[in-house]
Parts: sequence; structure tokens; C-alpha cells
Amino acid sequence: MNLAQWIREQYAWLGFNVSTEGYDVAALQEWASSLWRWMQQATADALIMVESSGNPYAHRQGSQFYGMLQMGAAAAEDVGIPDQRVLNGNPDLALNAFWDYQRRYIERTQGAPVWMAVLWHDGPGNLQKIMRQLEAGASVDAALGAGTPAIREYVDRYQQWMRRIAGGYDVYARVRERMTQA
Repeated sequence: MNLAQWIREQYAWLGFNVSTEGYDVAALQEWASSLWRWMQQATADALIMVESSGNPYAHRQGSQFYGMLQMGAAAAEDVGIPDQRVLNGNPDLALNAFWDYQRRYIERTQGAPVWMAVLWHDGPGNLQKIMRQLEAGASVDAALGAGTPAIREYVDRYQQWMRRIAGGYDVYARVRERMTQA
């Protein structure tokens, strides 16, 4: 796949149809780089909405998951946070912990937004199972079957939020709103 095809596919996935005709290689490289950075940040934003609807204090009674990204004990430990409860009401720490976790497993996700979402929901072991299915020739949908039962729905919700964010939805306005409600 060439760069122009990759750009068109990413926009199509977000629900947009774009033309890359008339752009030289340097312009396509700049466009792809900018799009890649946007998709990385939009992934974090979409996962905030999927996980907590932008609530930095999100926590369900009896659950091990805390904060706007709903980080659990194992993921928190992976990034050096001994008690994930410190993430509750601390959006900056939650976001930093999310990025630390994503960097830790970058070789598995290759920074691809949908695989970052799968890692966040299913963890590194299930992501590895899914990737093995893909390497064996399975379709994405079939490979997702190697993850947890809820992963397809999670990826669908994530994609819906990516599209809303691409359309201009301001996640951090929602986070700020939720902070003032607490």
C-alpha cells in the first residue's frame, strides 16, 4: 500500500472521502505524519469517552478500574503506579499513565489506533493472540474473536467516538464540565 492509499483508508475509516490526487510525495508525507499524530491523540480522546464519558472520577462500586480512562491494577502496576485509585479525579495522571502503557507495548500495537484500543480493553496477552490470528491470515473480524467476548462492541464504540471527534467533538470540554460537577 502506498502513502496516498493509506491516507484515503484512514479517512474512509473515519467516515470521510478525500482525494490525494495532485499531491507530491513530500506533501503526502507531511499529510500522513500530521494525520498519524492526530489519530494518536484522538485515540486517547475516544477511549476517554468510551471508558468514562469524560468523567475523571469514574469508578463503579466494587470495580478495580479508576479515573477517566478506567485503568485497572495490572495496567497501573505495568507503568509504576502501585495503587490505581490515585487516578480518580486526576485526569493528567490518568492520561500520562495511559501514554506510558501505550509506549510500553508499542511493538505490539505499532502505534496503530485500533490496536491501541484493543490493547487498552483486552490487555497485551489478548492483543498478542489477535495479532497471531492476523499473521496466520485471519480477517480483522475473525482475529478479534481471539480477544474477550466484548472486544468487537468495544472497537465499534471506539470507532464511533473517533468519528465524532473527527467531526469536532471537544472531549476536554466534557472532562472540564465533569470536573466542576464533582
